[in-house]
Amino acid sequence: TPLIAFEKLSSRGLRIASISDNDRLNWCHHCREGDDVLIASSMGMASRFPADSLRPTARSSRGVRSMKLKEGDSLADMNVLRGEDKEYLLVVTAMGQGKRVA
Repeated sequence: TPLIAFEKLSSRGLRIASISDNDRLNWCHHCREGDDVLIASSMGMASRFPADSLRPTARSSRGVRSMKLKEGDSLADMNVLRGEDKEYLLVVTAMGQGKRVA
């Protein structure tokens, strides 16, 4: 949804997505053309894709699937990678293991 849609909010707020009863909204990040989106699951899976590949949807829609999760897995985090931030990623687990990924 373009940011201009959020300029004139009333005190009641604005519905930005339809969410199932067993789901919740965890993150909301601003992205623009040329950015990449990185999402990671609690079981160590990751997906990186251009933000341009996500089609715009109406605020009342559920959105598009960004990652298919295995049973028992859940999204752990997501981030928007700007053009200048795309060279390397530092990946760190909850137990302190880390690695640099190109």
